Amino acid sequence: MKDSVIRFLRETIIGKTLFTDDIIYKLGEGRMEGVYSDQMMFSEFSGNRKRLLWVCKAHPFCITNRKNVGTCSN
Repeated sequence: MKDSVIRFLRETIIGKTLFTDDIIYKLGEGRMEGVYSDQMMFSEFSGNRKRLLWVCKAHPFCITNRKNVGTCSN
């Protein structure tokens, strides 16, 4: 199980850029609206065994993109 989890992390997450979908949020009782998304990258994967728990470490790097901040038309 541990080996398959480590293989999954290395093949699909570590060193890859992950993107979230655009998130729409409202402020000021709905009078203002904005859109943002995140990009995340995890690097420097390492792991070691402590007692019965396998501990994995990865250093995250996150970029938040804000777009289209403005007033809403009602």
